[in-house]
Amino acid sequence: MSGPAMEETELVEAGKPYVFSFTIDLRPEVELSSYDAVEIELPFAEATEAEIDDQVSAMAEHYTTFEDASAATKLKPENYADLAIKATDAEGNPVELTDEEKAAQLETLKTEQKALAEEVKAKLEGGATPEEIAEEYEDQLYSSALSRRSTGANAAASSYGEWLLDSARKAGDITLAENDTGSSVNYYVAIFEERLRDEENSRSVRHILFRAGSGNETPTQEQYDEAEQKAQDILDQWKAGEATEDSFAALASTSSEDTGSKSGGGLIDQITSNSPYMEPFRDWAVDPARQEGDTGLVKTDYGWHVMYYSSTDDPIWRLTVTDGLAQEDYDKLITDSTEGWSVTRGSGLGLLEA
Repeated sequence: MSGPAMEETELVEAGKPYVFSFTIDLRPEVELSSYDAVEIELPFAEATEAEIDDQVSAMAEHYTTFEDASAATKLKPENYADLAIKATDAEGNPVELTDEEKAAQLETLKTEQKALAEEVKAKLEGGATPEEIAEEYEDQLYSSALSRRSTGANAAASSYGEWLLDSARKAGDITLAENDTGSSVNYYVAIFEERLRDEENSRSVRHILFRAGSGNETPTQEQYDEAEQKAQDILDQWKAGEATEDSFAALASTSSEDTGSKSGGGLIDQITSNSPYMEPFRDWAVDPARQEGDTGLVKTDYGWHVMYYSSTDDPIWRLTVTDGLAQEDYDKLITDSTEGWSVTRGSGLGLLEA
């Protein structure tokens, strides 16, 4: 039984009756044919030695108990240490810092860490490489990245986003940025490497999937063969007909076992060489020699795909820009729509109060 499904309603207005409707599932009427116990025969599952060893190791780790070691014990790489530090006065009583003392302590740490960041920045400006800095300050850095690519909102949201996106930025520029949350402070030293515009074109394909097996276990070769035959039959059927993209989409809508793309005629767009699709599927789609109207069969872990190459689309940089502009428009819409209203967000209905 599922919960109630709320129908689309008007916004709440102060002083006016509020009417809403919802749909609920009725409890089904079930008539038992027998009270006898149900017998289910489960297939016998065999585990490999490696799977048994992994399970034993997992159980051993789960049921591990820790014992206190003596103060003279030296830690080894495989050891686990749980440290608890408590501040006490001369009489052994716990010492709790006041808010003023915590703030003063944070300011002291800020001064120390900023001095360290300035030292790192000076060495980089003096010709040291990021690799050398990462090695020299390995024990003092919270984290380091020798090279990182930032695009769109990711770049704008970083602590040095404004500096990074400045049109005057050039290779070799160095900055020191601070991110103060009130309870913690991070300092970033960044070097500008270069501007990149990813010119790789995105691709669009349509596909019809025939799954091998039920998806609950690794398919057998016989199941793969059966899925391949279905894929070949549907491809032959398409070729014997109009053999157009529209006719392929129609077949996908009725025959594909991929529920995510079936309703859209099997269409999957914005595919790039970094897209998280199964490698054979992705490689077929981004093949430089691919032409509109190309078809083929591709095998993946899911089964066999009947492929149709739909189009070569906008480059990645344009998609990134388009998505960024769309997000800006959405954010502005939300801001403008809620201006002058107190908005409470939560599960279910959102209530607006004037």
